This record gives sequence, structure tokens and C-alpha cells, in this order.
Amino acid sequence: MIILLYSLLLLYLFLFSMAQVHLLFSYSKKRKDENNGALSISNSLPTVTIQLPIYNEQYVIDRLITAINSIEYPKELLDIQLLDDSTDLTSEIIKTRLKEMGNPPHILHIQRTSRQGYKAGALSHGLSLAKGQFIAIFDADFI
Repeated sequence: MIILLYSLLLLYLFLFSMAQVHLLFSYSKKRKDENNGALSISNSLPTVTIQLPIYNEQYVIDRLITAINSIEYPKELLDIQLLDDSTDLTSEIIKTRLKEMGNPPHILHIQRTSRQGYKAGALSHGLSLAKGQFIAIFDADFI
């Protein structure tokens, strides 16, 4: 009788251990599948539009253009808009600097004929031309 009880107890422990092993393998397989999915998502990055409203920023515009050109993101997925409503030398500095850089296609110099709506108007106009799935707005002094 004791041997039968002992044998049943060993059988129960064996089955319980096998169930735990099954759970462990199922968990590790699911986790591996989730990690593979995360890798494929990170390989398909979204396009991003960065809007930079500028008004008479001739003293910081050169640093701003240098900073935006050094953003570590695939250039083909960037759409950088320099929304320029300036009335001073800022526009000329932008044109000269972009020409020196070879007129990079991901940096657009957008000028309006009127300042209607001021900064909000410039952002709205730029938004109508945006290509990105995400929009980021920075001021000219946010280097």
C-alpha cells in the first residue's frame, strides 16, 4: 500500500514538472516571436516633418541650420521646413547656407508673401505642405 501511494505521488510530481516545462517553453517561444516583431517595426521608421518658424533670426539661423542638418535620422524620412517670415537678412543667410550645403532635398525654405496669422499662420501653411506621419515644432532658438 505504501509503495502504491509513493508511486502515485512520484507520478503526480513527474506530471506537474512536465507541465511546468511546457509552460516554460511556451513562454520562451512567445517572447522570441514578440522580439522578432519589435525588430521589424523598428526597421520601418515613420516619416517626420520638423517645422521651424523663423522671424528675423539672423543671429541664430546659421547654428539652427547646422543643428538640423546633424539630426541622426534617415534623411530620406525627414521633411524639415524652415518657415521664414523674416524681413531682415535672415532669408538671405538661409539661401546662402542651403546653397553651400548643396540644397539638401530634406530641408525646405518656405517663404510666404504675407505674415497673415504670424507664427500660427506660418505653421498652418507649412502643415498644408507637410509629408511626415509625425510633426515636430521647434522654435529657432531650440538648438
